[in-house]
Parts: sequence; structure tokens; C-alpha cells
Amino acid sequence: MLQKEGKIMGSKRTFYLLVMLLALSITVYGCGGDGGGGGVSPVAGIYTINTSGGDGGPAGGSGRSAGDVELYAYYGSGGPLEILKTGAADASWTPSTAVANLGGNPLAVTADTTIQVLGAEPAAGTPYLIANIYSLYISDGDGAIQDETPVTGISVASGATLTLGLNYNTATGARIEMSYDIDNHGTITTEDASTTARGDLRLYMASYLGNSSIDTSGTLDGQDGGYVYLSPNISFFNNGTINTSGAGSTTATVAAGDGGYVRVYVDYWLENTGDITTDGGTASGAGTTGGSAGALSLGGPFGLFNSGNLSTRGGNGVTGGGSGNYLELGVWWFGDLRNSGNMDTSGGDATATGSGGDGERIGIYSYGGDLINSGDLTTTGGTTVDTASSGGDGGDISVYISSGYDAPGDILFSGNINTSGGDAVTSAGATGSGGYGGDVYLEGYYYNYPEGQRIALLGYTGVDTSGGDGNFGGDANGVYMYNNYTDTAGVFGPGGNVTNEVDISAIGGSVLAGATTTPANGGDGGYLDMETDYYFGMLNSSTEKVVNSGNVNASGGNSLENNSAWYAEGGGIYLWGYNGVTNSGNVIANGGDDSGTDGGTTGIGGYGGWIGMYAQGGPVNNSGTFSLNGGYGEYQGGGSDGLEMFGPKVKNSGDVTGTGGGADASLAGSTGGDGADVELLSIDVATNQTGTVTNTGGAGETNGVAGMYILDGVIQ
Repeated sequence: MLQKEGKIMGSKRTFYLLVMLLALSITVYGCGGDGGGGGVSPVAGIYTINTSGGDGGPAGGSGRSAGDVELYAYYGSGGPLEILKTGAADASWTPSTAVANLGGNPLAVTADTTIQVLGAEPAAGTPYLIANIYSLYISDGDGAIQDETPVTGISVASGATLTLGLNYNTATGARIEMSYDIDNHGTITTEDASTTARGDLRLYMASYLGNSSIDTSGTLDGQDGGYVYLSPNISFFNNGTINTSGAGSTTATVAAGDGGYVRVYVDYWLENTGDITTDGGTASGAGTTGGSAGALSLGGPFGLFNSGNLSTRGGNGVTGGGSGNYLELGVWWFGDLRNSGNMDTSGGDATATGSGGDGERIGIYSYGGDLINSGDLTTTGGTTVDTASSGGDGGDISVYISSGYDAPGDILFSGNINTSGGDAVTSAGATGSGGYGGDVYLEGYYYNYPEGQRIALLGYTGVDTSGGDGNFGGDANGVYMYNNYTDTAGVFGPGGNVTNEVDISAIGGSVLAGATTTPANGGDGGYLDMETDYYFGMLNSSTEKVVNSGNVNASGGNSLENNSAWYAEGGGIYLWGYNGVTNSGNVIANGGDDSGTDGGTTGIGGYGGWIGMYAQGGPVNNSGTFSLNGGYGEYQGGGSDGLEMFGPKVKNSGDVTGTGGGADASLAGSTGGDGADVELLSIDVATNQTGTVTNTGGAGETNGVAGMYILDGVIQ
């Protein structure tokens, strides 16, 4: 969790703020946090989620595994868990109209001004700093240093630049503390700490009002940006930019500069409309590696509203990409968290030699109130053009809501999400591997506050959790949705429904043409797993239902001279709804084929996948078609795993195909795969089965065995 550095509120002030905010929450949110219409707009979907693994080279390189997508309600709310094709989260808000209070002894900067760190008093009227003293003074000209009243607030006029000398941490940074506000319409910056590092900046004030820029970015070749730490004792109202990026490099043996971190922690209210950038610098020409980004954290106790674009990207580099850095938004006590800005923590690309940089995590946390996002979230691994190097890993995205001093609200999420691993070169002779895809988590913890809150991904057209291709294929991952029971001080109740409407591609990576190393396996297919609570659904028959209408492709990747039946397997789906399961999506979970033709004992097809659909208190209905075929292999065809549909009342109109994979019948010792076992069982009535079942064994010198088909306990 984000925490505010170096400040602890007194108990009286904390109590006063809590009472004030509770009493005035309608007024406050009407000014600065108005979301305009309940957080959801009824529009057709345009967004995608991509956690795929990166591709590797065909000469020994590996495609990497994908990240998963998880939606969990731990101690559920009784409300729905959803991935929907329509809708859009409305994270809009109206910025406050803030007025600065500069106190009784302000400094007005109306022209470019440099404030020096001095050991003797300057001319009267000159502002100055003292080493290791954090007040700012304006000389009174009496010859005595530090006898003036400290500056209470600062205003910087439009077009003016305020440059601060370095009075902090052995002259590596500037630090100023004041009792009132900073009102910045110009530029605030620092002197250089050295030729390789810009000075850092720490500002402590009542409120920060920004309408132009803070800039501590590197300016010299390969220079690191200085960090920015802002600690408003009240609020942060920023409409300007903050830039701590590292400088680029074109000089031989010199890496690009790293970005400095940005941390803004407030005691009350945080609003930002400006872009904040902590990127690593770009190396080009004779330069070497890209710079790594600085971290970015924005947090406060009573509400956070952002529409600015936030970037902590690693820089592109000649000999390797720089790494991204983490990005966090947090509300600690109560109040909404609304974000409509794009976030990017990706790794940089390698433009000549070396590997791509890794993406880093994005964390969005709220402890009370709604959490609403409509911005794009990107944390991809960097790519490479070097045939011997690898792509970078994608970062994780974690979205979490729980209780603070108030009930946690909805998680409503839109915007493109991309955590894919970076690609290596895939042309002939390339040996590098792809990067791993990052995971995506949306998690709600509603202990003691089950009020029907939603966790919803809104307006999505598809999810891709496929593995990368390479000499060896990467495994796909899946989509996992679990809506747990409610718990209010030990009194348990039923959870909510679970719904998916979007198509899911969870295909294992395949072996690339021209692969040089065998045996070479394809990756396993992924899963769609949707579950309600298992224990308390009998208390409310209208909830704890699972509905899937999205098509799923969870097939295994193709292999070359594979020597194990446990590679390139099809995935599948698992659907458990206490009070009912309905599926209308078509599912393909075939085992991967093997293209080997060496006439030996390699060349094994992957197993076909598995589907399970179960309910205890309601019907199980399926109208989708299922394909669970084993893959072809010259020496051994893959078997097909199977299908189960159990419930009080089962109805199926979808065709089921689960044939064993074929083999080369002319090859001595070859065997076909076995067909799928298919079982449909209704407890209360006869199963309504109108779909066809095809589960024959595959051909080989020895044919595979047909699977069993059991309907209400009777073999068909």
C-alpha cells in the first residue's frame, strides 16, 4: 500500500477531517469528483486485453507463456462479476476551482530566478537558501543570515522559471518546507547535481496548485533526471506537467539517463489533469543502453482523480532497452478513485543489439468508494532486433479494492489492457526467446460490506492469453473468475453471478517453420474458469449463476517431433454455478498437431481438452459446439480428454466432437489417440439431449479406442 512519508496526522485533526468529509461528502464530490451518471455508459465495446507471451527464434529460442486474467471477489459483495461486450466505465470528473493562499510572507517569482545556497546574507530583497536548512528566506539586508521570517508560500508567474539551488542531501537536491501554498504558472526546476545527474526536488507545502510545469529531466548527454517528491499537507491540484525523464545519449560508451521518481502524497485531496513522465532516456547513434524509468506514486486518504497520461517507460537503446518502473495510484481511507488517463510502464526496445527491457507493474488500490478506470494500461516487454537476444517480460497489473473507513464500492474498468511479452527475432537462425506476458488482477474484498457491488470489465471485444511461438512454443494462460460468498461479521450469505460475453483466445504457442532443435513441443492451451460460491447458494435461488456467451479457443500449439503426450495439450473450460450454468459460446480445445515425418518414435500429437459444467441448485444448459479433438502425430495421435455436464436438469443442443488424433498407419508401432469420454447427467429429470456426440478413436497401426458416451447413467 502507498504510504505518506514523514507525516503523521494528529488524532484531533484526523477526527475533524473524517467528520467534515462525511458531513460534506455530497458537496465535495459535486465539485471535484462528479462522475456524471453512475460510472457506466451504454456503448458498444472497443477494448481488448492482451497478456500473450512473446515469440522466440526458431534456432533454439522459446516462445514464452502468457499471463492470466483474474477477477476475484474474496468475501463477495453479492453483486456480479462480469466481462461484458458493451458499456464503458465513466471515470470523468470535474476539476475543482482552487484558489491559492500564500500566507503573510510570500515569494512572487515574476521573471527567471535562480535561488542560490549561501553562507552569507545576499543583497536585500534577494531570496536565498542555506545548506541543510529547509526554509526559504528573503534577505532583509542587515548582514545577519537566517534572521528573516521564512517564506510562507511561492507563486511563479506564467513564462517565469524558478531554479532552486541544492541545499539537501550533500548538495544533490533542493528541499523547501513552507506553511502555505505553491501556485505555479511557470516552471520550477533545479540545478544540476553533476554532469550525470540533475538535482532532486522535495517540496512540502499546504497545497500545490500547478498550471504549468515541474521539470527536473536530464539535459546533458546521458544525464539522469532528478526525482520529485511533493508532500502537500492538504491537497494537490495539478493541471501542469511533471517531467523527471532521463536524457538521451549519442556518445560512445554512454548509456542514456535514468528517470527520477515522482511521489505525490497528500493529506486530503488529489486531482491531476497534467501528464507526468518519468521515462528513461533513449540511446541512439553511438550511445549504449536505454535508461530505466523512475517510479511514479500518487496517493491520498480521501479521493484521487486523474485524467493526465502517466508514463514510466524504459528508454529504447542501441545495446538494450531500459526497464520500465512501477506506477501506483491509491486511496487509503475512503472516497472514489477515478482515472481516465493512459498509463504506460513498458520496457524499451533494443534497436541494434541486446535484449528488450522489462515492463513493470501497475497498481491501482482503493480502500473505500468506487474504483473507476477508462484509461489504457500498457506494460509490455520491449522487443529486440538482435538475432541472439530476447524480448523483455511484460509487467503485472493489479487492481484492488477493500474497506478503509467506508464500504468499498464498485470496480468498473474499461480501456485497452496490454501486458504482453516482447518479441525476439523470428527469422531463420535467430536464437533469442520471447518475454513472458504479465498477469492482470481485479480483486474485491468486501468483508463486512456486502452491498451488491460490481466488479466489471466493460466494453471489451476480446481477451488474448496465448503463448508465444518459437523453436519451443509457450503455454497459454486463461481467464479465471470467482465470486465468493458474503461474510458480515461471521454471518455468511450467497455470492453473486458470474458472466462472460467476450471471445477468448488462449492458444498454445506453435513451433516455427525452420525450427532447428528437436524434439520441439508446442505450448498448452489455456482455460476459461468461472465459479460461484459452493456453499450458500440455497439461500437465494436468483443469484450464484454462471453465464458464458463468449467463444473460446484453447487449443494446444503445433509441435515438431514431440516426444511426450503431455505437451501441446488443449485446455478447456470449467463452469460451476450453484444455481445454474448457461453456455452458448463455441469452444475449441483441440490438441496440437505434430508435423514430424522422420519415421521414428517421435511425432506425438497433443491431448484434446476438457470441459466441465456443473450446478447444484439450478439447470445446466448448453447450446455451444465443443471441439476437443486430439492432435495428429506421425507416431502417436493425441487422446481426447472429455466432457461432463451434471446438474438437477441438463439440456444440451450443441454438437460435441472429441475424436482421438490420427497417426501414420503405415508406420510400425504407431497408435491413434483414444476418443473422449462424454457424460451428461440430470438428477431430477431426464436429460434433454439433442446435440450429436462424435468420440471415435484415431487411426494408426493400432487404432485408438472410442470414448464412452454416458447419458443419465446409461452407456449409449
